Amino acid sequence: MYDDILVPTDGGTSVDRIVDHALDIAERRDARVHALYVVDTRSFLTLDDDTVDEVVAELTAEGERATAAVTERADTAGLAATAEVRRGNPSEAILDYLFETDVDLVTMGHHDEGDQRTMLGSVADQIVSKSTVPVLTVPVDG
Repeated sequence: MYDDILVPTDGGTSVDRIVDHALDIAERRDARVHALYVVDTRSFLTLDDDTVDEVVAELTAEGERATAAVTERADTAGLAATAEVRRGNPSEAILDYLFETDVDLVTMGHHDEGDQRTMLGSVADQIVSKSTVPVLTVPVDG
């Protein structure tokens, strides 16, 4: 049922909790883990043109570190894993990846702030509402 599990990551400290859930499912199903980091290009609108390349390089390096952390944990668990860093609007890039691959489960975090709309946050809310596969949302702090 779950052969490919997508783990979008922002490289934050809460990703460990999300990866724990993804790896638990992946180990039970011998599934491939897909780590994805999205450089949010929407934040570049206010930057000077000559600083954009530097910021993109820094964020891409952060994305490579973040996805490597996920794939290293999958490797340690004996699972196949892939990593990718993309640029764009995070929810759109995650959905594009989902539609372009054979991913059949997305595991991502949400912030518990009370009501359902706020709780899922803008990226998770978009993925939950537009995904064609199940989305496991894991509560995270901060």
